[in-house]
Amino acid sequence: MNLMRDIVSETINEKFNQKNQIHLKWEGSKNANIMELTPTERGTTGELILERHISNINHLESEEPETRKGDYDVLGHNTMTDNYATFEVKTATEDQGGGFQFNGMKKDAEYDYLFCLGISPNDEYFLVIHKDDLFNKEWMKENVGRKLGSLYKKKENGTDTYKLSMGKHNLRPISELPEYLYELI
Repeated sequence: MNLMRDIVSETINEKFNQKNQIHLKWEGSKNANIMELTPTERGTTGELILERHISNINHLESEEPETRKGDYDVLGHNTMTDNYATFEVKTATEDQGGGFQFNGMKKDAEYDYLFCLGISPNDEYFLVIHKDDLFNKEWMKENVGRKLGSLYKKKENGTDTYKLSMGKHNLRPISELPEYLYELI
């Protein structure tokens, strides 16, 4: 019986030490506070970051959806061309290996683009993918170097959701976001 207890204790301590390594990576960094937020709060923070970027670009405005529980999270509007774009926003923090895992993409939701926001201890990155391309395995592999992985099915309605794991080299620095959004919307 002691062997079983030792296995449990060793495994818990091993996981605890791994978690501490991640926290050490973030300690004292510019973006350290994001690690104190719940996953839902991190997601909302990502949505607000995109809204504020859109609103700070000439001729673009962001319109907050009536609810954050709908098909899309952020609506961008170009007041000169009257173009609109809807974004599903996924926010991930850098893991111990330097990668990001964006979770919960839905194929049956109504949005134009997936906006991935990767937060590192001292840097921020993004990637925007049109929804049609997101679920095209060949396009994803050729243009992003990755394809979606299956994550889970939601119990309440059987909806498939997907994940996307990427390194920094698959993402763009946040400094390029204003020009990218201006051309996109």
